[in-house]
Amino acid sequence: MRTLAVVLPVVGIILCAGCKRNRAPDSPAMPWGTSVGFVGGASVLSIFVDVPDMDSVAVRFDWGDGAMSDWSTWTYRGDTLKLGHQWAEAGTFEVRAQAKSGSGKSSAWSAAHAVAITGARIRVYGRAGYDFAQSAALTADGGLIVVGATALSGSPLDSIWLLRTDGSGDTLWTRTYGPNGSGDAVGSSVAQTRDGGFIVVGWGAAYLHGESDLLLIKTDAGGDTVWTRQLDLPGSQSGSCVQQTRDNGYIIVGTNRTSQNGDGDVWLVKTNENGDTSWTKSFGGPGQQDGNSVEQTSDSGYIVLGTTWNHNGMHSQIMLTKTDASGNELWTRTFGNGHREWATAVRQTSDGGYVLTGNTEPSSLGGGALLLKTDGDGNLVWQKLLNGSGGWLGNSVEPTSDGGYIIAGYTYSCAGAQTGAWLAKTDAVGEVIWDAGFGRVSYNDGVAAFEAPGGGYLLAGSTCPDSATNSDIWVIKTDALGAAERRAGRWGMGD
Repeated sequence: MRTLAVVLPVVGIILCAGCKRNRAPDSPAMPWGTSVGFVGGASVLSIFVDVPDMDSVAVRFDWGDGAMSDWSTWTYRGDTLKLGHQWAEAGTFEVRAQAKSGSGKSSAWSAAHAVAITGARIRVYGRAGYDFAQSAALTADGGLIVVGATALSGSPLDSIWLLRTDGSGDTLWTRTYGPNGSGDAVGSSVAQTRDGGFIVVGWGAAYLHGESDLLLIKTDAGGDTVWTRQLDLPGSQSGSCVQQTRDNGYIIVGTNRTSQNGDGDVWLVKTNENGDTSWTKSFGGPGQQDGNSVEQTSDSGYIVLGTTWNHNGMHSQIMLTKTDASGNELWTRTFGNGHREWATAVRQTSDGGYVLTGNTEPSSLGGGALLLKTDGDGNLVWQKLLNGSGGWLGNSVEPTSDGGYIIAGYTYSCAGAQTGAWLAKTDAVGEVIWDAGFGRVSYNDGVAAFEAPGGGYLLAGSTCPDSATNSDIWVIKTDALGAAERRAGRWGMGD
């Protein structure tokens, strides 16, 4: 079978058998497959050609918006033909297909397939190869800074990739850092610093030793490296989250694995403004613990979010730890139903408590994204399980100006092979007001979401529409309800 052109999302139709070259072909079957898309985004119809008594046909599409495709080249039995289209406006469009025989006779139009186009605007950034986002932050000028990794086609090595955009989503610059030729380098977290530059934390893996080191990179406002620090200790270390502290130093949380069986501790690292280590602390007991998120609190201490696993790695719980300014543990709380829960992000709230997000695998209590609110002592105030019909998993949470929360993550299909980026808005007690999904073909996700200057929301993540080895970073701009942002010429498909 030959495949001609693959662009996603995809809707397919099957041509009915029995066409003959000297008569009009039978009408194609009604289109099937994906039924949503975005203004400025490419959507594609597919036909699997199945005409046992005709060697070839041509196909065209009526896109339902007044536009019609050209006839395709002659397409042979067993081929899959895909033709793309971009809608300029939001709405629901009825798409039909028509076939033509070699004698020039055309079939009747197929039954209509409805495609709903939303007004959310998308920017896509990347090179040929594999690019993905791990984290993002708003910048002081209303733009975004996104960190992740990139690998060119054919290259097994990842480099840290830093992407800077303005408030309209236009690229200001990109930078790559590492690797040194012997392993990967992946950026996990980024924050803007008070001097207008950026601080990046991640990890670098040395294949020869099977271990990784924590990497800390300081850049100027243009992304050029000011200094790099590598914490090279016995075992493997990685950084998950970084913030600048009030003394202009940095606080980092990650994982320090010192045993070959994978056991490790939540690792809290404090540095001065030059990236030199001031102190480190470890939290956790037997088994594996991972550090996921950290924030300096109003009392100059730290709130640390992690995941604690039992020895066999089959069960886990969310772990929340409060420390003083020197990293000494004040209290630790765990949350979970004893099955498998893991943590992703924590933020201090205006009442002195904390909001955190994580996830739980399906069990007797169900599975999905978790949103938890605690008081200032870590005592649970409320907990919400967010598990819509598509399956929801949360990667980040941010308080919003109305007292609620915005959550970024992804949805997954029943088969688990396809995911869509997910954005959800809740009220002050965690009840979902609305949610929106983006890109339900192949793999897509959201790693961070923020209130956008001027209204609406920004969602950053990764999209992999057509291949497991080719992906890009994307940013989606929505209105206040997670939908249309209709400013002409803004937030369309980027290069």
